[in-house]
Amino acid sequence: MKNSPSLSMSVMIIDGVLIDLIKSIVLRSVNIKVGRTGIYFMNGSFSFLFLFFFHFFFFI
Repeated sequence: MKNSPSLSMSVMIIDGVLIDLIKSIVLRSVNIKVGRTGIYFMNGSFSFLFLFFFHFFFFI
């Protein structure tokens, strides 16, 4: 599990893009059904799970 600065930086950039993508998708699909708190909760948990599995798969 070695992290070079360039690799971790690119992963951080990828994470930022993925989070923005997930947020826009989740906001569009769930916007009508639930209120703001629901959106934020679902957004955060989904992004966290997705990034956790992404990192686990990427670094193994």
